[in-house]
Amino acid sequence: MTSYGGTGPCTDPTFGPCCGTVYSLTPPSSAGGDCSEAVLYSFPSQAEAQTGLAVGEHGVLYGTTDLGGTSNQGTVFSLTPAAVPGGEWTETTLYSFADSAAVGASPSGLTIGHGNVLYRATVIGGTSNQGVVFSLAPPSFPGEQWTETVLHDFTGFPRDPGEW
Repeated sequence: MTSYGGTGPCTDPTFGPCCGTVYSLTPPSSAGGDCSEAVLYSFPSQAEAQTGLAVGEHGVLYGTTDLGGTSNQGTVFSLTPAAVPGGEWTETTLYSFADSAAVGASPSGLTIGHGNVLYRATVIGGTSNQGVVFSLAPPSFPGEQWTETVLHDFTGFPRDPGEW
């Protein structure tokens, strides 16, 4: 996954296009050959996708963006593979980080645990604005919301240096 580039109308005055893409690399068919790259998904709006995807059941990819969502504080998203080879992948925003110190914002990559629960840390937010570790649990029934739970609130140096 890339944080920049893509086809959307995403322009940052300093960095240029900052939508991001998700791509695959296929190994070469012969020794010494080149890998082939295929763009699976190009974010259509300013998102600044964070590197590192988690692969879930049925090939669903999970990731985060540093921008976007309802408060422009980042999102957790899924990308569902196309139903037919070469078709379009489907992006779904699972969670939008609010501009809230309690739950954090600007998440980075994810880890998948038992029951498809997603885990990760944010770089800001929490009571000391040092970030939090959170879990994001899938809904019990289709159409319901994913549930974020703060598991740890970083307090800062020297006791708890946070994600950095």
